Amino acid sequence: MTGTVKSVIETYNKRGARERNFDSLNNDFGWKHLPCSFLNENTVYMILTAFCMNFFSYFIRAVSSVFTSLSPTSRVKKFVFHFTAVCAKWTRTARSWWLNLYTGMPYDKLSFG
Repeated sequence: MTGTVKSVIETYNKRGARERNFDSLNNDFGWKHLPCSFLNENTVYMILTAFCMNFFSYFIRAVSSVFTSLSPTSRVKKFVFHFTAVCAKWTRTARSWWLNLYTGMPYDKLSFG
């Protein structure tokens, strides 16, 4: 041990943060069971899903500022159950189609601009 106690703790905290990222990639983005038998194809798959994870992180931060049931660190399963699994029905009113959402969630307050 060549560092101070504080530097050792910070190093292990960084390691724990990276392990949480790999846990999310394994369980939420399919790294646990890779789709191909060849390394090149799996490498492309892993890079694309890492990009998807970054996009999901941005998207969940934007959505969690409006929806109180989601936190910025929510996983994909919680996001699906709280945000996308909503009863809806397309209705035609006044010669136009409207999407009726049967929920009390504030979907109309979302903006990404």
